[in-house]
Amino acid sequence: MKEIQPQRGAVGCVLVSYFWLKRFLGIAIAALLSTILPAEGQPIEHVTLSEHNGVPIVDGAFELQQSSNSGDRDCRNMNEVINRLSREVGDGRVLPLELEEKYCETIVERLHNLGDSNGISLQALNMIEGTGVHKGNSGKFKVYSVGLGHYSGVLGVGAATAVNAFGAQAYGFGARAMAPATIAVGIGADAQNMGAVAVGGIASAKGKNSLALGPQTLAYSDGSVAIGGDPDSEFGARALATNSLSMGAKSYTGENSEAAIAVGLGAQVRDGSPGGVALGWGAFVAEGAEGGLALGRNSHVDVNQGVALGVGSRVNTPAGVAGYDPRSNDETKNTNSAWKSRYGAVSVGDAERDITRQITGVAAGTQNTDAVNVAQLQALRDATVLYNRDEDGNKTNKIALQGGDPSQPVALDNLADGNVTEGSKQAVNGGQLYDFMQVQTDYTKEQTRRVLKDAKGYTDKKFNALSYEIDGARKEARQGAAIGLAVSNLRYDDTPGSLSLAFGTGMWRHQYGFAVGAGFMSVDGKVSANVSAATAGGHWGVGAGVSVTLN
Repeated sequence: MKEIQPQRGAVGCVLVSYFWLKRFLGIAIAALLSTILPAEGQPIEHVTLSEHNGVPIVDGAFELQQSSNSGDRDCRNMNEVINRLSREVGDGRVLPLELEEKYCETIVERLHNLGDSNGISLQALNMIEGTGVHKGNSGKFKVYSVGLGHYSGVLGVGAATAVNAFGAQAYGFGARAMAPATIAVGIGADAQNMGAVAVGGIASAKGKNSLALGPQTLAYSDGSVAIGGDPDSEFGARALATNSLSMGAKSYTGENSEAAIAVGLGAQVRDGSPGGVALGWGAFVAEGAEGGLALGRNSHVDVNQGVALGVGSRVNTPAGVAGYDPRSNDETKNTNSAWKSRYGAVSVGDAERDITRQITGVAAGTQNTDAVNVAQLQALRDATVLYNRDEDGNKTNKIALQGGDPSQPVALDNLADGNVTEGSKQAVNGGQLYDFMQVQTDYTKEQTRRVLKDAKGYTDKKFNALSYEIDGARKEARQGAAIGLAVSNLRYDDTPGSLSLAFGTGMWRHQYGFAVGAGFMSVDGKVSANVSAATAGGHWGVGAGVSVTLN
């Protein structure tokens, strides 16, 4: 069995209160009643015992009837005793005493079996003598009781203490204090074990140092405490487990529920729930829910170490449940205590019955297992990319970023390098774009340089060729001009029948030309012919001409 951890706070206050109450109550009752009784029975040397089961009491008190069947008990003469007692009230008033049937039955049973615990029956109590036998008087009528223990005190018809019940106190009809230092107060009150205290009608304290306070209460085990009774219920508070506490009508702490606490009308800690705590009207810790805490009216705990807080709350989630992982959209595979519970859950409502609550005043969490508040979630939302949704509220494959100013675009920062390959769908960052553009720029520059270089070379080549050709053409043109000047200066003899030679030269823009020709004139002077040749720059040209005079 696991070690039961002490409860704190309000539960701790209840524990402290009831232990002090128990101690104070025992002392107070003993002190109060000791003022109206002798401190101890007068020591007498001889006791006369009888073998009869019944307890015939004489000297005008009452006589209990018994048939031949030892199990047949009759309460008729008890009422006769009450009537006889009422006649002895000094001022003539009728004694207002009415016994319920259950009280009557209990008293009769106690009187018939008074000798059960000690193996004796008493007869003619006003006649017997013995150690610890005490005959007491109350008011104007005589009531006989039996105290067999040293320093014991008894008061009431059928009240009794056992032989070995040192210092036992029994006060009331049929009250029994059967062990040392026990106290039984009330009709049928029964204190069975050392240090037990039973106060109230048919209250029963059976365990050592147990306390039963209230009608029909039951403190069954050692150190158990039962406080409270309800006339409409069959039983009052019942504490069956060791060191358990039941406080309130119908409250209950079950067997094998050591150190359990049930406080409130109908509060219960069922069997096999050690350390369970049920506080509030109808609070309930189920069977086997070790260490469960139910706090509030009708709160309910079904699992070990579960906690139900507030009216109507219920917890049924056990330990070992894996949490939800938003990354995988499924329960986590992580077994760390931050992801997988070690104890039962804490509930502040009941989802199945639509009982929900807000938890307010929560500070921002700092550790993995701390709760977070709405402020943290809002801060997270500001740093989270949200998918756009369609008209039906479903997520789309599109996101729209929004910053402090919804009308302004949003910059992405600290973006990792994306894969720049064919088919890649990864985003690229500014650094990648810069590097890419730098490479492209360098390539373009290099290509441009090469193109320009080639173009320049080609152009230069072509230009040089063209320039050369232009220079040649220009030179030839100048040579032509020089030849023209040379040819134009040829002079022939136009005398009829003459044949003449002519030479000429010319210069144009540093180019020189030379011409030579021959001319012929017919005898009649009507036909003339000439031929010439010219040279410039090493090139020769030939020309000829005929002139005919027609009239």
